[in-house]
Amino acid sequence: GFRASVLNDTLQGTVMFIGTLLLLAGIVHAAGGLHGAVEKLTQIDPKLVSPGGADDILSPAFMTSFWVLVCFGVVGLPHTAVRCISYKDSKAVHRGIVIGTIVVGTVMLGMHLAGALGRAVLPDLHVPDLVIPTLMITVLPPVLAGIFLAAPMASIMSSINAHLLQASATIIKDLWLSTRPHQARNEALLKRLSSLITILMSCLLLL
Repeated sequence: GFRASVLNDTLQGTVMFIGTLLLLAGIVHAAGGLHGAVEKLTQIDPKLVSPGGADDILSPAFMTSFWVLVCFGVVGLPHTAVRCISYKDSKAVHRGIVIGTIVVGTVMLGMHLAGALGRAVLPDLHVPDLVIPTLMITVLPPVLAGIFLAAPMASIMSSINAHLLQASATIIKDLWLSTRPHQARNEALLKRLSSLITILMSCLLLL
């Protein structure tokens, strides 16, 4: 179960990583280069290229809370923490630090830049949830757009499967086994119960 989830996350992360790079390149190209994109943003609103953003929304307090949440707080989330304590050995930890920094840094910076520069391509788009899908359809060839529309979906699926895995383990290993400790060695029963709980929670999620 855990190995399957890790492989799933790896494939989805790869799609997100490549999709981010292609989207950013497509936006810069569609906007007439990086300089052209900045000029268009300046024409729309000079504050769009200032550190504070439009309407000075990016205050120091807001950005500090964002940095703490995204850079540090996310490590404390249960579905993230369980991955941070399950490395095979110290070599895997060190390799994970390097790979994780590159991938997360690229996706975070790439997607934020795509959203910011995308205003130069789609100046009249005002619904935040439509920004990335609409940009993909606009700046990428149809085949690539079709493939890499899976990138934001992969991000959602990755989070959902991690939460399902964590919730299932919590219900079975922490709650159920605390009332029936004698069942701890019954691996077959634990597997069946974990699968059943995961399926039930998946059905509730779909509903």
